[in-house]
Amino acid sequence: MSKHRLVYYGGSFDPIHHGHEMIISWLSQNFEQVVVQASNNWTKDQSLFPLAQREAALRELVKTYPNVIVRHNDGNILNTSTYLIVEELSQTYREKPWIAIGSDNTRQLNRWKYWSELNNKYSFCVFNRANYSVQYEMKNSWVIDIGLPSCSSTEIRQRADQTQVPERIRAIYDWSLLKGVL
Repeated sequence: MSKHRLVYYGGSFDPIHHGHEMIISWLSQNFEQVVVQASNNWTKDQSLFPLAQREAALRELVKTYPNVIVRHNDGNILNTSTYLIVEELSQTYREKPWIAIGSDNTRQLNRWKYWSELNNKYSFCVFNRANYSVQYEMKNSWVIDIGLPSCSSTEIRQRADQTQVPERIRAIYDWSLLKGVL
């Protein structure tokens, strides 16, 4: 099977965990170019780790994947709209990117800004995650099961469980920030 050309994988990555790394690894093997981006999650009041730390952790994580690039997020809310980002990538690469998401995100897709346009125009790679089924019908989706662990960034923050974070990036995060949350 030949590789697809381009995929965008955005998320809060607050923090990055083994499941994120598994998705990035799979994408790098099945797409010629992978664009990842950390952003602030619009469904939460605030992120635990600053955007700069999350971006630095992503850059460190993808060093071993030559076809993965980290798209910079300057914090401007316009730069976190998936629709506007994939539109920009479409113009830059002259091809419509796929959009990668975890199955847990499908329960809120209808709340995404420009959801109707995304659903009509773009294809989705949806990664199955334990305890989360695909909750929303997409016009063009590829549901993928790679045996993702059931952990989430939320659970990592709640339990202060660094073991679910890839060891080579743990030191990038300021774990003392958890003390103010727990």
